[in-house]
Amino acid sequence: MTRTVGTAVRRTPRREPLLTRDARPFTVAGTASVALLLAGTRWASYIGVNPIFLTDVLLLLAVYLIGTRAIRRPDQVFLRTGRGGSPLPLLAALAFVLLRLVMGGDLSLVALRDAFPYVYTAAGLLALYAVRRTGEAGRRNTFRVFVAALIFHAVWFVAQEAVPALPYLLPTLNATQGVHLFTPRPDVDTTLVGVLGALILWRMLHGGRHPVLLGLAYAGTFAAVAASFTRAGLLGAVVASAYVVFATLSERGRSPHRKLLIVAVVPIVLISGVVAVSFTGVGAKLIATVAPSAVTGNAVADGAEGTTRARSNAWDRLVQWTFADQQRTIIGVGYGPDFLAQSGASVLLVGDAIDDDVRPRSPHDYWLGTLARMGLIGLALILAAVVQFLVRSWRLRRSATLDPATLLLILVPLSLIVPASLGVVLESPFAAVPFWWCLGAVLGTAIPTTTVPGRRARGRVRASAARPGIRR
Repeated sequence: MTRTVGTAVRRTPRREPLLTRDARPFTVAGTASVALLLAGTRWASYIGVNPIFLTDVLLLLAVYLIGTRAIRRPDQVFLRTGRGGSPLPLLAALAFVLLRLVMGGDLSLVALRDAFPYVYTAAGLLALYAVRRTGEAGRRNTFRVFVAALIFHAVWFVAQEAVPALPYLLPTLNATQGVHLFTPRPDVDTTLVGVLGALILWRMLHGGRHPVLLGLAYAGTFAAVAASFTRAGLLGAVVASAYVVFATLSERGRSPHRKLLIVAVVPIVLISGVVAVSFTGVGAKLIATVAPSAVTGNAVADGAEGTTRARSNAWDRLVQWTFADQQRTIIGVGYGPDFLAQSGASVLLVGDAIDDDVRPRSPHDYWLGTLARMGLIGLALILAAVVQFLVRSWRLRRSATLDPATLLLILVPLSLIVPASLGVVLESPFAAVPFWWCLGAVLGTAIPTTTVPGRRARGRVRASAARPGIRR
């Protein structure tokens, strides 16, 4: 490229691309492992031979691929583009998990099983670095793979809801846990169906073709969610759709008339949805949770009220037990000990008539379980990574980077936070791997910025007008 200045000709240097051609893989590293769990959730996590499962093999393969690239071209793997997030919270959390495992001195399979859900924070680091070296085509391909996985997941989940005996007619994957092909995990499954619905809603709000069919598909996803009896899954699905609506209203350049239309329609849809859900089993459970006196003589509601009371009592006992000892308060009990049984919270949570093989080792709250396992230090490090993700999701809502691919990466961990707070979710690979991988991918996603004219001293920035998003 040349510029003529008077009679002189100045040759401007050609800018090298941030990512060279050989640094643009077909998909983001780790896509296969995450897609497997998005497609099958609980039953997919059992594919393999204990203790080696397909999910872990695929993750190790992704680590190998990006590791060999880092050795050959470290500048491409650790490249920071735009306003990328910091890997320090994830690095610190992973380092403390490994340190606490070594400090405990217990490397039995039980201890490793307790530690591994936290080791999956490494999947977040993998995604953070992999996203930075993946071109736009790779991101588009990753998005397509994930959408295909979510569609497959929704199909089999709706099929087993229609025919509850279907999983028992299919091969067994784990006899001890009673896991068959298409065995559901309702809280996670309904949340992921809600994520698919939120993507459909995004298309509707952004002028997608065939709006009537999109509307029917969106209604169908929430009908499947309402047909389930899990309150956590319903709330997770609602969170996903709420973020889509909020992000759409926050967009720059969108017509004010369209925003007013959305603001007018959303309350009508919300009220209609609340009324419809109130007649379902999950609606009765929600009402019993918020206002127990409003629902009487309903077995489902009475059971929900009892479950809520049992969890509240167990959580209170566990917190008191954890803070009763200084070492437990600071660094937790570590991996291996059954802190629910030691604290007495297990009996309050599930009673004493449950077989030890299926007795939970988590208090049905990921954050309290983390507090008991790793103390205040471990909990603070895990929360630091999650808070960084939440802040970045808030900033991305108005960014030109928020295309459907980035939206999907945000919705998966954002919606899983709710069931993780009310069940045993992030303690298992079928939710932990997608959660941490997508969280890391969001942190690695760059926000293209341009300096606002006239703000040289303040350094304020705004997103560029170009939207490098997924083509519709």
